[in-house]
Amino acid sequence: MTDYLYQVRVYANVSMLPRGTAGPGMQQNNADLGGYGTTATAGPAPMAQTMRFVADEIVPNAIATAPTAANIQTAIASCGTDIQNQITTAVLGVIQGWATGGQ
Repeated sequence: MTDYLYQVRVYANVSMLPRGTAGPGMQQNNADLGGYGTTATAGPAPMAQTMRFVADEIVPNAIATAPTAANIQTAIASCGTDIQNQITTAVLGVIQGWATGGQ
């Protein structure tokens, strides 16, 4: 096998949702909106501000060896940590301000 590196790119959108059992908008598992949970159940759709976070990680696999599911999971977990670190006190303040009309 040729020596290739593999990459995982993770996007995390933090969005404000309307209150209520379904809200005025519903999303389902299509386009750029996923469903909720492991069965991709329909649920409330974002109706206000959204902030996107992005992280890339190289999948840790040996030279000339295809990555395993565990290797990919490691890269995804690292992306989660990277994204969490992007949510600084200032960024969190912006997100929390949405509820009172902040931009």
